[in-house]
Amino acid sequence: MVRVRVGFMKGVSPLVSSLILVLVVLGVGAYVVAYAIATLDRVKQEFSSSLAREVSEESHDLGILATYINGSTLYVLLATGDTPAVLQGVYVNGSEYTPMCLVEVNGVSKTVGSGLYVPSNSFIAIQCPLPPGSSCAVVRVVYDGGWVVGIARAIG
Repeated sequence: MVRVRVGFMKGVSPLVSSLILVLVVLGVGAYVVAYAIATLDRVKQEFSSSLAREVSEESHDLGILATYINGSTLYVLLATGDTPAVLQGVYVNGSEYTPMCLVEVNGVSKTVGSGLYVPSNSFIAIQCPLPPGSSCAVVRVVYDGGWVVGIARAIG
């Protein structure tokens, strides 16, 4: 028969057990946050690619994918369908902003000027400066096939 002396049984101190519990909770929390971020990135990419594909498949001349305001800059993301388009102007809240806007077509910076040719199935990114504190703007992009309108709101 084994005899155990009462003084020899040692356990984990409450401080060490609390520290282990905190580390386990922080580890699980970090895993949940990393999983949520990865899932949101995947959903965002799937949504943007399906939206761009939908715009292209419907054979629109030009479609707005997104409009938003970040700081004092207006961002407009567009896509052309199966037919090319010629951008002729950008209007914000009824005022012409064409000379002030930076336009990027498939990653190449260009200016609208008297008309900017955009090939079919292309992505267009437009950046326009706005007065500080602007939280909402109506943007109209004029092209050879008509015009498209979007409402931009401040993010962040």
